[in-house]
Amino acid sequence: MGIDLTIVTVYIYRYVGPVLFVLGIIGNFLNVIIFRSKTLRVYSCSMYYLVQSIVHLVFFCTVLPIRYLLESFQIDLTVQSGSFCKFHLVTLYVIRILSPCLLIWSCLDRYLSSSSNSKYRQMSQVKITKYTIPITIVCCFLLLIYVPIHFDVYQTTPTSAPVCYVESIQYSRFHSIIYAITSGVLPQILSILFSLLTLKNVRNQRQRIQHTISTVNTSTLHQRR
Repeated sequence: MGIDLTIVTVYIYRYVGPVLFVLGIIGNFLNVIIFRSKTLRVYSCSMYYLVQSIVHLVFFCTVLPIRYLLESFQIDLTVQSGSFCKFHLVTLYVIRILSPCLLIWSCLDRYLSSSSNSKYRQMSQVKITKYTIPITIVCCFLLLIYVPIHFDVYQTTPTSAPVCYVESIQYSRFHSIIYAITSGVLPQILSILFSLLTLKNVRNQRQRIQHTISTVNTSTLHQRR
């Protein structure tokens, strides 16, 4: 007798989902406490991680419960009204784009702070995050301004179940491309790039320190002679 994978998936969502939900809430809440501590909030990188943890908390408290009801009990709250459908999708996609954007900022911040150029290091400050974080949030909403306009509750046939999505094929493809680039391809490329540049800066600093130590030791040896 074969195993119905659909039923298995439903039971996994139904019983494992709440455990992951609680752990996610606790983990991100602890992150917020840690990154708000006096020892860490003086670093600009911590501010990006702090806001990212808050964004994840919003995801766990708003988006995830709706997903849980749908996958576990086939209760789709997003089709109850067009307004809720739009709100849910905007929240979902903004979070999924904003989170990797904050990760990119944190990687860039580490690159700037490890640079030998003093002008670059000055850009790695907490006061800079007071501008970059709000601007990033606004840009994410502006990038998805088409979602509340074209996404709604649709019913393809009189007998089919309503769905919360976009009816136009052109906008569906456009959305898929934008979403894939902004939440997947671009963040991965930029994160790897800034991480490699940071690693290069750290190695250069180590080489300079070793060279300085070697020069000092050589000078000391000559003085003793």
